Amino acid sequence: MILSLTTVYIQNIYLVDKQQIARNKMQVITQFEQTGTHANRYDVTILVNGLPLVQVEIKKRGVAIREAFNQVHRYSKESFNSDNSFSSTCSYL
Repeated sequence: MILSLTTVYIQNIYLVDKQQIARNKMQVITQFEQTGTHANRYDVTILVNGLPLVQVEIKKRGVAIREAFNQVHRYSKESFNSDNSFSSTCSYL
């Protein structure tokens, strides 16, 4: 059997429906753990169609917001850039 490559079909896969946003599946989870060189746990993770798009670190009143940024920055180095990372496309706060 000889395969012909003369006909090419290109189809885009859209992970998020931007035209009809109500068709997307949204989910909010708490205490999501990402393991890399260290185990890190985000307070809140927002998933769109099963993809973790936003990760939020919550701090008590009186704690400097810089603490949350430092913690997420550390998480990004320890989890998302590690060899075990399953998701290098996540956005995080």
